Amino acid sequence: MKHEFGVEQPQRGAAWWMDEPTGDVAHAIGPGGSANPNADLVFSGGATFGEPGDLGAEWDDLAIRLNGSAQFAEVKPWTDAEGKTVTLVDTSQRFMFSTRVRLASVQGDHVAASQAASDGTVFELGWLNDRWTFRHRKADGTVLTSVTRDMAQAGDGQPWSAHWVSLMGGYNPSAQEIWLRTQAEGSVEVCDPEAPWLCSNVRVMAPEIKAATTTWTPVPGSGPLIVGATPAAAGRSAFWNGWVDESQLWSLARTDEAILNVIYSERAKPESATKTPRD
Repeated sequence: MKHEFGVEQPQRGAAWWMDEPTGDVAHAIGPGGSANPNADLVFSGGATFGEPGDLGAEWDDLAIRLNGSAQFAEVKPWTDAEGKTVTLVDTSQRFMFSTRVRLASVQGDHVAASQAASDGTVFELGWLNDRWTFRHRKADGTVLTSVTRDMAQAGDGQPWSAHWVSLMGGYNPSAQEIWLRTQAEGSVEVCDPEAPWLCSNVRVMAPEIKAATTTWTPVPGSGPLIVGATPAAAGRSAFWNGWVDESQLWSLARTDEAILNVIYSERAKPESATKTPRD
């Protein structure tokens, strides 16, 4: 289909605005802004709804706070009208998951989104080994392929807990690659301590896409899509400690800037919403 930007856009599988002020469900939005209850994110462990989101209080934007110990959300597989089991992410096809997150602590591993495939492997998007990461691993923890953003802290010298970050991770079976896109808004003036009159603006995190060849064998998804944790032998682990805001699932390969502009310019919102889209 075409958008007002004139860009051919793939189908969005689901989106979650995360603006519910209370409760334990982040309602999913399907194509055209319609409700998609099969894809609702159901949170466990008493996650805190109604926290300030990445757009800030001036836009009445809300987010969900996870405590890093037992709180996460799932979209479990469901049965369609033909009696077939459906998983939200088909890991045998191209896909991209995007989210806006903020850490409360940079200590330890924190997974923002994950899902297991039918061969037991898992994709994970989040803060892993002190870097923003998208990776593919075996059930026993062995990492098959990993893509990272080589920034242990923000460009302004602050820890990542000081900033909202946009993460996008995806898989392209045609190119046999996984990819990661990272970005954070803002810049700061940095001056030379030995020559304080020499100053320049430094970006918090300029946009970057990195990719890596993968041995991922295309197989269907099997487990739930998990937001805020990753599958483990004893249940869940690497719980997200911080905030999660607008998240989207798309059926696309590593994309170009034109389609990225469409994604960034269109809020994941119901038709009844009145908020101004992102710049």
